[in-house]
Amino acid sequence: MFGFLLLLLLVHLAFAYFLFTRGKSLEYAAPPRKSISRIIRKEQEEERQKVLSAAHAQAEDWESIPLASPGEGSPPLLADISAFLARAHAQHGSLVRVKLGADTEALSVANVQLVEAIAKEDCTCELYAEPFHCAAFTDGVEARAFRRMLQNAYSQKTLAGSFEFFRLQLEEVCESWKEAAAGGDEVVVERDLSLACFSIALHVLGGSVQGINVRKARDAFESLCQDARERSMGLAPTSAHALAGWVDYMRDVLLNIYENSQDANSLACVLRSKSNPATQQPFTKDEAVGLLWILLKNSYRPIAHAIAWCLQELARNAPLQDRVAKEAHGKVTMDNVGKMRFAMHVMKEALRLHPSFGYCVRKLNAPVTLARKRIPEDTILFVSVAAMHTDEENFSDPASFDPSRFENSQCAFLAYGSGVRDCPGGGVRMSLLVTRMALAMILSRYELEAPADVNEARDIRVRIAKRQRKAVAPTPVLEESANDGGDGIGGGDEPGTALDSTGEVLSEVSADE
Repeated sequence: MFGFLLLLLLVHLAFAYFLFTRGKSLEYAAPPRKSISRIIRKEQEEERQKVLSAAHAQAEDWESIPLASPGEGSPPLLADISAFLARAHAQHGSLVRVKLGADTEALSVANVQLVEAIAKEDCTCELYAEPFHCAAFTDGVEARAFRRMLQNAYSQKTLAGSFEFFRLQLEEVCESWKEAAAGGDEVVVERDLSLACFSIALHVLGGSVQGINVRKARDAFESLCQDARERSMGLAPTSAHALAGWVDYMRDVLLNIYENSQDANSLACVLRSKSNPATQQPFTKDEAVGLLWILLKNSYRPIAHAIAWCLQELARNAPLQDRVAKEAHGKVTMDNVGKMRFAMHVMKEALRLHPSFGYCVRKLNAPVTLARKRIPEDTILFVSVAAMHTDEENFSDPASFDPSRFENSQCAFLAYGSGVRDCPGGGVRMSLLVTRMALAMILSRYELEAPADVNEARDIRVRIAKRQRKAVAPTPVLEESANDGGDGIGGGDEPGTALDSTGEVLSEVSADE
């Protein structure tokens, strides 16, 4: 009898354990945790939509936002839009309607919180009329997956393998300036750097530039970018493409890189071996060409622009250029470049004052409420980076060139965009590497002086001479590990880690732009 009772007790204990561990009973089966999470998210989204709808109903029409117009006649020239937006925000505040033509109005934003609000809504789409079809990553998950896909192409190991190629391209520029330095003459910096930087960008795409007429490809690229910007703004007809020959030529160049690249870590090989995050199918040739075009556009011009403006600002301040020269220790190696912290701060400060893209332009694909104003669907949206970078609320004494301000993180620094659709984190790492290489190589050989009559709106010129001054010892800094806000260059790179626009580690919860 005792044995039977003991057996019955064991059966009950076993059944109780089964109910406890499996979460099931005869009357109730607990739903999986994922189902509960989906239900909670759905309820939260429904509640959020109710709040947004109520706010939208109570908001004022966007016509109540101050209107800034360049005056009678034609809209501002494309090259002047950045300055026009900055002036408009200085006069009217962080939210401004801008007149682009007789029948075209747009909205310009120059406030970190408003930009974040737009990013969280995920209600914008590309506006540029790109010459090539590009795969559309319509949500943050797809865009984040694409960023992760590219990380190996920008890893420390891959960049170290390309380091010598980068050095040789920049060496050609340094050698070409010898004659000018002997006579104390001026050089046009961005023009002289353009071929070297374009070669570097093509190399990252395919691992080689052999067989490519780099100068012709660069000229085609420049013409197509200018045309795309003008047509997107309605400043040129969109019915017929006047540059069809350049389109065909550039497509052949990019398709040749895509099909023939042998470097396993090149962007072209990555696209060949991976699937489109949006379709889960292999990339088509047209999609690959479009993505290579976007990646080329987001690497070439920003690098040349950053180097040129660093040199221009350093030319106005001899002690700072001497400090950068000393930081390189006379040796341009991957290790030394990775330790050039002050040079990185110089680059960020130069891009704060002179961003590669003075504004970002998108288009609203849904109505949105900003600052209690109803913004209609299809509105052209500018984010005025130049205005945010020169706002006293974001940066103290914004007109001065002060690299030390970047010893601390700056949330309003948007030189590389924001969110998961900004410049891929590895691309920022490459830009930091190449820019610091150029500064080390140029400043260890030459002293710079800014001409008094330089036209900053059209060219960037400096007067150069052979270095005579002794470089100034850099301010000692504590040794930093690879994961404490560094850029992943020179040791300890963590594969798959994205960086934000300041070179810091990018959180996976960043908002979509």
